[in-house]
Formats: sequence, structure tokens, C-alpha cells
Amino acid sequence: MSQSAFSKTAYIDRDCYRSYYDGRLYDYEYKTKKDLVYTETLCAKGMNQSKSFVEILNEYETDKITLRYDSKIGREFVINLDNRFIVKDESGYIDKEASEIFIKDYLNDFFQRNFVSKGFAVHYAVHCPQKDESDNYHLHAIVLENLYDEKNKKWIKNLYYDEDNKRRSHNELDDRSKSGKRIRELRKDISDLQNKLLKEMGYKDSFVEYQSYKNRGLNKCAKYKLSLYHHKELESLKSQYSYIDDVIERNNKILEDRKGKLTKKQIHNLKAEIYNELNKKNENKEYTKEVNKAIENAFENKAKGFVNHTSNIIFSAIQSAVANSNNQAKKGHSRGM
Repeated sequence: MSQSAFSKTAYIDRDCYRSYYDGRLYDYEYKTKKDLVYTETLCAKGMNQSKSFVEILNEYETDKITLRYDSKIGREFVINLDNRFIVKDESGYIDKEASEIFIKDYLNDFFQRNFVSKGFAVHYAVHCPQKDESDNYHLHAIVLENLYDEKNKKWIKNLYYDEDNKRRSHNELDDRSKSGKRIRELRKDISDLQNKLLKEMGYKDSFVEYQSYKNRGLNKCAKYKLSLYHHKELESLKSQYSYIDDVIERNNKILEDRKGKLTKKQIHNLKAEIYNELNKKNENKEYTKEVNKAIENAFENKAKGFVNHTSNIIFSAIQSAVANSNNQAKKGHSRGM
């Protein structure tokens, strides 16, 4: 975590907390609690279950293993939740109490299996901002960096030396040879959990994906998640250039006019939109070309005497064209990626 653990906790809890370590007050109450659904602290085995996460943080920050000002305190995870898990009242607003009852056990199980059972304490906050008709259901989780020693009631140093005198880490996410695999496992676990719940709710399609576009065989470019400030700045620019209807032309104009004034991530996101828009246009052209070709073939068959079944022939030809277009697109995707 690049920010103070207290600052981040106060922010996601939409609250006001003081750190005894540096004496600073972190106040995020002004954010209001409109988008906060609930918060939860999961203690590792042996820890005092009655303590709040703020009390745990104060103990943790003043422990010998974290006395350096730049000691790593924990990791933050941001996890998107499917909006279909939101429980709403008759007026269409989120019912926070009902939503918490619905999702809490599933989320606690995820963190219990992946972190708490291994000795890592977890604190998380579930948010659901509501703007216009769109929802953004997600959670922020802070996982403390060090294991808790149940027997000796203290935190264990994350780094140690094995029997071959090689430097190792208790946390797999700190091991470069294991971290990539571990992150993929975590992403798969949370998506599997959500998909299982969606099936139980009766949904048969449109499930949560965890793999990249590349691994899914899609010729699309992913965008970065921007900070709130840079996101608003980019949206404001798009609004200023909204007189340009074409996304490609608009984004190129922004890139040209704002050269040297955009962050690398903002530039990437603008270029990603251009890339995806170009692919969409090319795919539509291929689709149209295939369908027109199929209709021509169908009418050629009609001229040859297949009068009674003309509509079926055209329909079958179009179906064949669509399938052929999709296959060509998939081949192109796999080559391109």
C-alpha cells in the first residue's frame, strides 16, 4: 500500500481515524456514507476478536517488525461484484441491510479460505455508488502483510531463511516466482464464487469473467483503472470534444491537442478505445460482406429453380455467413494476440 494504512482504512470506511504511530487524524467522514453498504473485520486465529480494525492497526504499526516509517503494512484489493447481487427496495434504491445479509457469508468465506485461515487478518468495505441508473457494486479489502503467531500472540516477520539459507517469504504474493499464479488463482476463485451464486439465482448466461481478453481469444485492448481525478479529467475532455461524433477522430484530436499533458494511463485508455472501435468497424464490414455474399448465392439458387424454399435458403445462407464471419474473426484474434 503506497498510502498510509490508516488513511486507506478511513477512506474505505468513510470514517475518521487517528493513528497513534504518527499522531495524524485521517478524516473521510465528509465523503458521507451514502455508498457504504457495510464493513467487516476478519481476525486470524488467536487474535482478539473483539478489537476493531483501527485498534489492530495501532498495535500492528507500533510492533517491532513495522517500526520503520516505510514498512509495508498491508495490501489493498479492489474486487468488482456483479450488480445482480444488489437487493433494492420498492423505490429502486439499494437496501443495504438486505444486501449485506445476501452477500456477506460468501465474501467472508472467500477471505477466510484465502487469507484468514493462513494467518492473515483482513478488513474490507463494500460500496455501491448509485449514479443515474447505473450501479457500481464493489469492495475494497486490506490484507495485513504479516502472519499472526497464535501461540506467542505476536506478528511474524514476513521474510525468513530456509534450511538452504535461501531468503523466502511467508506470503506467496511477495514471491516473484509464485505471485502471478497466486493472483490468477484469487481472481478465478472470486469469479467462480460469483458465478456459482448467479446460477443459484437462476441466471444461465452472462457470467463473471476473470481472464484477460487475450486469454479469452478476444481482439480487444483492456483499459487501465484511473484515479478518480484523472478519470474525471479524461471524461471532461471527452465532453469538451463531444462535437466530434466519431470516437476515433475525437480521441486522436484529444491526443494531438493535449500532447505532453496527459498521463501514460490516460493516453493508453484513449488509444485502447481507438483500437477497439477500429476492430468493431472492421468486424461489421466483414459481417456485412459475408451476409451480402450469402444473399447473392441464395438468389442464384432461386434462379436455378429452388423457388419453393427460397426464404429457407436465404435464412440458412445468412446463418452460414454469420458463422463463417465469427470463425474468421476468431482466427484473426488468435493471430493478432
